[in-house]
Amino acid sequence: MFKLEQAISDWRRQMAVTGIASAEVLDELEAHLRDELQQQIAAGANERVAFERAVARIGKASVLKAEFAKLNTGCPRFLKICYFVFPALMLLINGWTLLVYELSAWERIIGFAGVFLICLYLVRLPYLLESLAAGAFRRLAGLLKLTSIVIWLWPIWALLEAEKVVHSGMGIVPNMMLWCLYAAFAMTPIAFALSRQPHRPGGSGGPLPPFQPIPQPIPPSPPGTPEFGSSLRLSKPVDPMVKAALDAARAEAQRLGHDFIGTEHVLLGLLQFVKGSFADSLRKMSVDIEVVRAELERLIAWPPTDATMATLPLTPRVRKAFKLAEREAKALDARCITAEHIFLGLLLEGTGIAGQALRNLGLRIERTRKEIALNH
Repeated sequence: MFKLEQAISDWRRQMAVTGIASAEVLDELEAHLRDELQQQIAAGANERVAFERAVARIGKASVLKAEFAKLNTGCPRFLKICYFVFPALMLLINGWTLLVYELSAWERIIGFAGVFLICLYLVRLPYLLESLAAGAFRRLAGLLKLTSIVIWLWPIWALLEAEKVVHSGMGIVPNMMLWCLYAAFAMTPIAFALSRQPHRPGGSGGPLPPFQPIPQPIPPSPPGTPEFGSSLRLSKPVDPMVKAALDAARAEAQRLGHDFIGTEHVLLGLLQFVKGSFADSLRKMSVDIEVVRAELERLIAWPPTDATMATLPLTPRVRKAFKLAEREAKALDARCITAEHIFLGLLLEGTGIAGQALRNLGLRIERTRKEIALNH
């Protein structure tokens, strides 16, 4: 018997084996595959035929790998090489300095140890940033921005000392340590960028780097019919918490002055009911509710309108997210559609503000699906 979800998982795994190892690219391809599947099924094809046609439309993995490779060449790889060469050069230059100058054995040992630790910090930093939770990542980025305001004072001090305007009398080793620390601080923004290069393709659980340009807000697609819940036409029952979240979504839309209910409002509504297995799943994925809410508020931009009507229409993106959530619930043989399924549906839908916000914060389909399945 043909199982559609199993076929999609096998197709995705085959794509990864063939050479498309980027989780973000695989998520994007899976979203396109599901869109094509939906169109084929709507046209009357059964699931097996629809899947085969959708796979044919997406293309072979080898061709897709070549196309994506064209988009990933150039500056990032060169920047990565330069970044990791820098600590090696810093270790060599400062090591030579410690050997050339007349210093005591303890001064040389302390100097070597200090330079080595700073170099180790630079080498490990991009990987450490990837492992940080979203809230910790943003706090570190904020601290970096704050300290950058005063860090420029050190070169001015060094210039004044070179011109003999001031005299600190610190000695060779303290001066060398300060310059190494200054260089490490200057390289930290590059580490933030590099942590995003491997992170976007490969993992989940990190937000946007602090120096990435702010994306333009996504205007919602035109709303559909004015029915609120009945027009979804879901074959599975919906958990009462989801219904409460939908009511909260309507309140969020009215608060924001919108005359529709979009994916952003649904996600804001869900965030008001984070408990039970839903809360466990978010905690395991290091999802900070306040960070998600802040990211949504940052992306939402739509001319305010009169949204005083009691019933607001759902956008097609919301309808699609609910259909995807229903499919995930069926794949897990769930009794009803829960908040976790809606959350995953919003991520799978991908094109709405909720999907972009979740992806910006590092969430990926496979890990989210796995955590939800474990808590099911």
